[in-house]
Amino acid sequence: MGYRLYGYESTHVGTGIYTRKLHSHIERISEGVEQSRPPTALKPVALNQILLNRFSIPRGDEVLHLTNQDDLACVGFPSLDGLVVTVHDLFRLTEASRPLDGWRGPKIVENLSEANAVITISEFTKQQILKHTPMDEGDVHVVYQGVDQSVFYPDTGSGFEEFFLHVGSSLDRKNLEGLFDAFAHIRRRRPEAELVRVGGKDSTCRRKLEEYDLVQGRDVHFLEDVPLSELRRLYTDAEALLFPSKKEGFGRPMIEAAACGTRPIAFNKKPMNEVLPNR
Repeated sequence: MGYRLYGYESTHVGTGIYTRKLHSHIERISEGVEQSRPPTALKPVALNQILLNRFSIPRGDEVLHLTNQDDLACVGFPSLDGLVVTVHDLFRLTEASRPLDGWRGPKIVENLSEANAVITISEFTKQQILKHTPMDEGDVHVVYQGVDQSVFYPDTGSGFEEFFLHVGSSLDRKNLEGLFDAFAHIRRRRPEAELVRVGGKDSTCRRKLEEYDLVQGRDVHFLEDVPLSELRRLYTDAEALLFPSKKEGFGRPMIEAAACGTRPIAFNKKPMNEVLPNR
């Protein structure tokens, strides 16, 4: 029986990094690995998953591994034997913070129940799966994510000095309110400290800049579309990675920072304390 991956590849998005690295690793240890990429014709990406996956998901005798649970959010998802799904999180169900999540979340859970096996990236997410689906515990396997140490290693030269780093999106669960509150606390003791945020500026950032009288370009720096080589140097040069997320499927920036020799600071709760030593 053959083995086929189905998923997007990326150098920056967590699920895409997972797909790319999984494909590369399996190719090294096994022959006959195939890959199919989901369609991208429609914008936003969610419409491809909802409307086009029913036509593009391969059918056959091979094991089909969906590397992103979002591809289950599909009208007319096909009945498949040998279906394996990697679940990074169930926030489309439990948080429903983006357009269409109210439909996508329940549909992901409905179709996930048809999988023969599920791989997930933390014990926290496993418990979410067991809570929201009828799957047996023995069919859900935790495999923690790794970090590519040919990409992330100590490497100075970011151009910033005496700064704290944040890497992440602007989703509510990333807790940008808490990020700026923590940075303001640091500034009371270290008025020369700066904050570098990789992920852009949203309305919360603008409001917190005003609240704490912080100046963009002097006290706080916003960066987007950062190459991996520059991100590596930012991780290395930072005094710490501030990672105040309230909820995560895993928290990849924490292990990337640690690989570059920089301590991550996060809440002592799952899955953050699964990923980091409790100290």
